Amino acid sequence: MSFRDSVKKIFGSAKDKTEELIDKAEDKFDEVKDKVEDSFEDAKDKAEDSFEKAKDKFEDLKEKSEDKIEEILEKRDKIKEEVDEKSDEIKNKTDDLKEEAVEKAEDLKEQAQDKVEEVSDALKEDDEEADK
Repeated sequence: MSFRDSVKKIFGSAKDKTEELIDKAEDKFDEVKDKVEDSFEDAKDKAEDSFEKAKDKFEDLKEKSEDKIEEILEKRDKIKEEVDEKSDEIKNKTDDLKEEAVEKAEDLKEQAQDKVEEVSDALKEDDEEADK
């Protein structure tokens, strides 16, 4: 075998080995690429699921919050109505008591005037009898 044949054999063998390594590298690259794509799709699906769950939870909380606000506003209106009613009752009671007090004061005034006239008349009679 000549030097030339030996070199061709070595380079031919190296070329075959190189092509084999390139084929293996391409296979490995395709395998890794497929795994990355699968992982990306899985991550994307999980992210979409998580987003949908978060969105649903937010909507649920929003709805509950709106219901609670409505309930609070209804309670506030009911309390306001009750306070207004009690305020009217107190005002009416106060007006009634004021009227009663005025009537009693007028009665006492009349009674006092009657007593003053009675005493005055009695004193006049006493003076007239004393003058006699």
